[in-house]
Amino acid sequence: MPTEKESLDYLGKFLMRCHRDQALFTLATAFKGYWKVESLQGFQDVLKSLSSEQQEKLFDGFEHIITGALHDLLFALQEENDFKNRIHLIVDGYDAAKISDGLHGEQFTDDGWIERFSKYKKKK
Repeated sequence: MPTEKESLDYLGKFLMRCHRDQALFTLATAFKGYWKVESLQGFQDVLKSLSSEQQEKLFDGFEHIITGALHDLLFALQEENDFKNRIHLIVDGYDAAKISDGLHGEQFTDDGWIERFSKYKKKK
């Protein structure tokens, strides 16, 4: 059975790959004009018309929003676990909120989930 740390790392890898990186990849794909969905063509056309500097700033803004949304979700899960005890995030049999000092902070440190597991590192 994996250790508590290995299980928390698995959760971090999963969230980076399936939430943060996937959302940022989708945006990067739109900048390149790769979306085929007709309903998104207008949005994609606007993105493609931006200068590279504007695209970079927009990407940075989306990165902040996506990372912040994950922070808020993890904070809510931690609070739910600590005070209402109704929702538990179980990984390999471990309660992730109990084995972390704070799920919402796991992505941010120099050796946090973003730095170790994301394809899109935070700018220094």
